[in-house]
Formats: sequence, structure tokens, C-alpha cells
Amino acid sequence: MFESPQLSRRRRRGATAVEFALVCPIVLSIMFGMIEISRMSTIIDSARTSVISGAREARVANATKASVIDEMEEMLDLFGIRDHQIQVTPSVITPSVTDVTIDIDVPFNASNGLYLVTLAGSKNLKFSVSVNR
Repeated sequence: MFESPQLSRRRRRGATAVEFALVCPIVLSIMFGMIEISRMSTIIDSARTSVISGAREARVANATKASVIDEMEEMLDLFGIRDHQIQVTPSVITPSVTDVTIDIDVPFNASNGLYLVTLAGSKNLKFSVSVNR
């Protein structure tokens, strides 16, 4: 009827191992999910900030397409964002140009530090801004 203390201890150890095996994957999934969401938020904010920075540069009197792209790439490099596509329209910014459009396309992929999102398929973040000069 009564169990020996050694048998009781072994059963408790086995129960602890089973509980750990059940809880550990859930806790790790939540933790890595939080890391992915925070990195994704950083990428979104960085892309938005770089577009704003590029738009600010485009409003300067002597702005060129290259200076707008350089300003944006400097901001993106600061946060380690790679494989981005930047497009500035028109291709030549002259003093007579009244509107400048800036587009950025940033992939959510492993090169930008997102590993779990890559499993869900390729997604891209796109921002576009039009600036009146």
C-alpha cells in the first residue's frame, strides 16, 4: 500500500521531465515569436524613417537622385537592413521639378534577421512618398 520514498522520488522526477518536455517548446515558440515581431517592427520603422529622410533630402534645392538614395541607404545600413530596392522618380531632379516620388521595397527574409517569417513565404514591405518641392 505504501510506496518506498525512492520509488516516489523517481516518479516525481519522471513527471518533471514530462512537464518540461511539454512546456519547453511552447515557451520557446512564444519567446522566438516575440523576437521576430520586435525585429519586424524595427524593420518597418527603419524603412519608414529612411523614406522620410530621403523625402527631406529631396526637398533640398541642390538634391540629386544619388543624394536621396545615399541618404536612405545610410539610414538603412544603420539598422542592418539589406536587399532593399529604392526608386526615385524622376530620374533627374532639376530645379524645375515640382514632384519627387520615393519608393522603397524591403524583403522580410533571413538576410534582414527574420527567420520564422521566411518559413511563411516571402513577404515584402513597401513604402511610397511623394514630395512637393
